[in-house]
Parts: sequence; C-alpha cells; structure tokens
Amino acid sequence: MLHRFFKHLFNHLILPVRLFIILSLYWNISFASHLAITQYNKVRFIGYAVPTTVSGLIPIGNVNGKGSVAGYFTGDSNLYQDMQARADILIHAIETANQRIQQHENNDVINVFVAPEFYFHGIYGPYLWNPDIQVDPINFLEDYLKYHLKDYHNWIFVCGTMVTLKTTDTLGDIFNQYNAQNAKAESTYGQYILNMLSGAYENATKSATALQNFIERYHLSTNLPIQNRAIVIDNINTSPFALSVQKRYISNEDLPVETTNDNYHVISEQISNYPEINLLHGDLKQSPNDPYSIFSIQFKASDTQDKGISNLAVETCLDHGNNRLRTNFKLNQHALQLREGGNSANIHIQLIPSAGMQIHANGVVADKNGFVFNVDGEYALTNTTGVDSLYLNYNGNEVALPFSSPDYPNGKYAYGAHSQLAEVSQTAKGDIPGIDNAEFISTQTLQSKIDTTVINLPYISNFTHYYGGGEGAIHIYGLNKPMALY
Repeated sequence: MLHRFFKHLFNHLILPVRLFIILSLYWNISFASHLAITQYNKVRFIGYAVPTTVSGLIPIGNVNGKGSVAGYFTGDSNLYQDMQARADILIHAIETANQRIQQHENNDVINVFVAPEFYFHGIYGPYLWNPDIQVDPINFLEDYLKYHLKDYHNWIFVCGTMVTLKTTDTLGDIFNQYNAQNAKAESTYGQYILNMLSGAYENATKSATALQNFIERYHLSTNLPIQNRAIVIDNINTSPFALSVQKRYISNEDLPVETTNDNYHVISEQISNYPEINLLHGDLKQSPNDPYSIFSIQFKASDTQDKGISNLAVETCLDHGNNRLRTNFKLNQHALQLREGGNSANIHIQLIPSAGMQIHANGVVADKNGFVFNVDGEYALTNTTGVDSLYLNYNGNEVALPFSSPDYPNGKYAYGAHSQLAEVSQTAKGDIPGIDNAEFISTQTLQSKIDTTVINLPYISNFTHYYGGGEGAIHIYGLNKPMALY
C-alpha cells in the first residue's frame, strides 16, 4: 500500500523534480564504491601556467609592483557559453597533464592542480549577472567542472578564479554612474602615455603614481562590489565536491583602468572593489561557497591516533602579499584545533593562484614539511624568487606598445606565466609577518629530490578569442618522483 502511494506521488511530480531525484540517486549509487577511503602517501603538483591578464596590455608603472594596466577582454557575450569554452580549454590542459601522469601513476599519489587567477572572466572583465532573473553563475561553472572532472579520483583542482558582478543595472547605467571617476583616470592615463612617448620618464612615473593613489582612494568609496573567487574541485576520497574561496584584497591591476581597443568596453579598476570578509572568527570554511580559505581532505582512513585529515588553504594573489592567512595564524590554528583536534591543527598545503604574485616568506603558514604552490598568470620569475624554491616559466606572446622605454627598449610587452613550489622546513611562529617567518628546504635539496617537467601546449584554434598571451604550458613537479605527503 505504502509503495503504491509513493509511486503515485512520484508520477505526479513535475518532470524537473523527477529528473533531480533520479540524478541524485544515480550520483549516490555510482560513487558508492569511490567513497571507500584510499590511503594517500605522496603528492604531486601540476600548474597550468597560462597568461590570464588583459589583451592588448599596456603597462602603467611597475605592473609587478603597485602599477596598473590598460587593455581589454575578449570572449563570448553569452556568459554561460564563455564559461563553458574556458572550462573546456582548462579540461584539455588537465587531460594533457593526465596523459603524461598516467605513465607514472601510483594509486597512493594526490595530484594537486592549480590554474592562475582571473582564468574565468567575461568580455567586460567580471561576468555580469542579474539576481532578479539569474542564479549565481558560479553554480553553473562548479557543476560543469564537477561533471567533467569526476573521473580524476585522486586529484584536487584549483581551477583559477572567476570574476563576477551581481547587479540589476545595465552596463550603460554603471558607466553613467561612474563617469567622473573614469574620466579622471582616462585623463591621467593619457598624460602617462604622452610622457612616455616624449621620453619624459620621470614625469611618466609621477603620472603613474598619481593614478595609483587615485585608484586606491576610489577602492574605498566605490559601491561596485566585484567577487573574485577561486574554484576548487575536490575528488579526494569523495564524489566530486565544489567549493570557492573569495579574494579579500583588490590590487591596482585586477582590472584595466582603460580599454586599449574602442570596440571593447571594460569594467575599470577605479570603479571596483571587493566585499569585506569578516575574519574575526578565523578563515575556516563553514559552507562550500562562503568566502573563507581553509578546508580539509581525508587522505587516509582515520584511527584512534590520527584522524587522517589534511588541511589546505587557498590564498589568491594579493591576499598572500597582504598576509591574509599569516595575520590570522594563531586564530586559525585554534579554530582548527577545536574542529579537528590533534595533529590536524595546521595547514599542510598552501595554494596561491595569482596574476602578479610569487611566494613571500612573510605570508607562508604551511607546517613543517608542508608545501606552498603558486601558479601565476602574469609574469615569468627570475632567480630572485624570495624564498628557496623550484620554479618554471612560460614565455608568451608579445604585444606592441605605443612607446619604448628603458623597461621596454624594443617597444613590446611580453606576456608570461610561472609556477613555483616551496617546502617548509620550519613553520612560522605568531601572527606578525617578518618576525619568526617560516623557513624553507634549500633549492639545492629540492632539485635533488623533485623532478620537474614542462609540457608546452599546442596551438588551439579558438584560444585567442579568450586569452591574448599564448596557450601556456603544463608544469609538473614530481612526475617521476612524487613527494612524501607527510
């Protein structure tokens, strides 16, 4: 009798609800065998080093410091089509890496994949979405990535970051509201270009500094809250699970100050800011899409001595430069101790997707024998890396500038990207950057125990429709010799 009642009820449900129930049952059943705990003993790091900055880039001041950029964004006007296309390029890069890794695969290795900041962006910079008629597009992207990455059972992915703007205003409304700010920035940018063209480099530096100061002031007063969120897909001892981590600190070059192509409009740097994140109670995630940074994976079956939990943290670009995790070091440790207890009260893997950042000792919070991995979409590293580490570079396309200068003697800007891996020998102490910083295993020792591999990605026909700096490369640390996880 009861089963007839439920059958009758099910038959009268609307089709989308019935499909949801069926798919939910399918996912639960199909991943039941995967939920048996695998014990992982080793780790391998994979970086997708691809330039993710603007097309037609013109640097304003020191773009690797507090400088700004002008440029524009390409892509599809339909945000869902654009997200899917960029996701497909990312998935192709992952497949390319996996083809090489499968030749050396061990069942007890966690593969950690990281793509740069700003990997997902639209034709105006942030994806614009209207909450009155749309849901947050991050839900679409997370579901798409979960489905297409579901077979990578021993991988965890940081799929770069996604930039969005929730607004009921039209693009024209936004430009009208912030017309004065944009006009002032455009005027100062024009002065900079004129000074560079005439060789008045000292005056150009003054113009660049004035523009930086102007941008920083307007970051404090604008009411256009952009969300810049790293997207994580966790497949470690779980069915595909998505979460996001929101960036807290906006830099002077997260968006361009001006377009360099009149056919493309941009949401500019000077009218943007990021929402405040309350860290008074720590930076531990409480729900998948809250703004917080620290989350856990179960890398082995728990026992009475060890819960088999490893803590990871994502810290995007300037959040690392401004020591987001380090200045909350003790608070986060205490919160982890309360939640997990025992040896799991530390961050073991610190991941830094960026577009203009490298590893800084001040900001490192990984524990002893823990790892810090940075993948950047803006520039190539030199030997002055700041910490003992291994690094690999990608040298991308060049774009002609309207001027030449001592910094750009051939009148061209070269796109670049890099990856960087460090291993901690002594964890930091306390919350004050610069005092009792973390210490690192020497570069020479890392070179002796970690092999590095570069896979240059081939030409992709539609790639330049989405990114201007080149197809990028896969950087693998530990292809043949994965590192001990603990």
